[in-house]
Amino acid sequence: MYCPKCGNVLDDNSKFCPRCGYRVGNDSTKEINIGVIKDLSKKSDLNVVKPKKNNVNNGNVVVALLLVIIIIILVFILAVAIKNNRRVTTKQDINEYCKTHSTDTICGNKEEEKNDFDVLDFSSYSFDVSTSKEGFVNQVKDALTSKEEEGNKYCNNTTYTKLNSHLDKSLNLNYSYTCNVDEIYMNNVVNRLNDFYRELKIPEALVNSYLVGRREPQVYADFSFKILGFNENYYGYIKRIYINSNTFSDYDVVKKSYERDLTSKFHPKNSKPEDVIVHETAHALDYYIFTKKMNIENLVIDDTSKYGSMIDSWNNQTYSTQVVKEAVKRVNDNLRAEGKNARTEISLREEISGYAKQLYAETFAEAMVDYFVNKDNASPLSIEMYKIVEQDLISLGGK
Repeated sequence: MYCPKCGNVLDDNSKFCPRCGYRVGNDSTKEINIGVIKDLSKKSDLNVVKPKKNNVNNGNVVVALLLVIIIIILVFILAVAIKNNRRVTTKQDINEYCKTHSTDTICGNKEEEKNDFDVLDFSSYSFDVSTSKEGFVNQVKDALTSKEEEGNKYCNNTTYTKLNSHLDKSLNLNYSYTCNVDEIYMNNVVNRLNDFYRELKIPEALVNSYLVGRREPQVYADFSFKILGFNENYYGYIKRIYINSNTFSDYDVVKKSYERDLTSKFHPKNSKPEDVIVHETAHALDYYIFTKKMNIENLVIDDTSKYGSMIDSWNNQTYSTQVVKEAVKRVNDNLRAEGKNARTEISLREEISGYAKQLYAETFAEAMVDYFVNKDNASPLSIEMYKIVEQDLISLGGK
């Protein structure tokens, strides 16, 4: 099976995804182990001293007292087990439990935990898996539309409603939810992304949505895809950029943090905080070209075996690795033609940014930002990678 969050291949018995930590199985720690209690209750002679034959009456009293003690112990064990291992696997279970246990941590005492809007949760939508492919696509679109309406009601801010609408229309997205991100920053992001699309003449939307939510502090944003529903013939999924509201709620704080990283050459030269989202959109560009080459469609994959093959290739960074390797060769061919020494791959990647040397997928995204910002003054590797991507977009019917 596959992880519904990141698409990683999992064993059928896996409870958690080793790649992203997503829980994919039932948490057995929330199940009461009735078998143990039943086994104990059967052992009525546990710790009971057998009475002597010549003291039957006294022996019966002792046995009766011990049985009472055992029953009391068993009741106590059961009470503790219920308290610590209660079965609360659904929202209905939790609501019922919390009516009488409102102070329990699982009931979410904090108001922000009770009312937080989960932009990634599509569990309340049911999909008819027996429908046609076209029907399934329409169901996915309806779920996205409903989710956007739900998000706008939760946000209750007309500024963000207009901002989301502008982002969706300008980039041809299904829906976006940007509430709680600094408004100035998000406006800058919309303009930056429009420029990025125009620069590359990208013919289609690279993602279905830009979403906002609370993440761990070290995560700026990420690109991923999420399975919404599936049957034996196809998978319905969305691609999204996820933006950390913990990080981007204050533009001044973001700028200071980004400038410190820029000084240490962690980001491409002359880039701005808005280019964090451009970087993630470049990952989506990587995915777009990669899946186009595999003839995989947007929103629905109509061949489940093709989905598995796609996941394996994507995890192996197939396309980004090819682009980096070919660009390194071109750079060194040019250097040799000029009578200069060839350079190592790692030195060329490090020249883009400190982050570019992490993975080939990160080299790809950082190179797109580098060229987008610096054009002909970008690093030689970024320039050659951009040329390769540009040619691939043309071959796919883009530029």
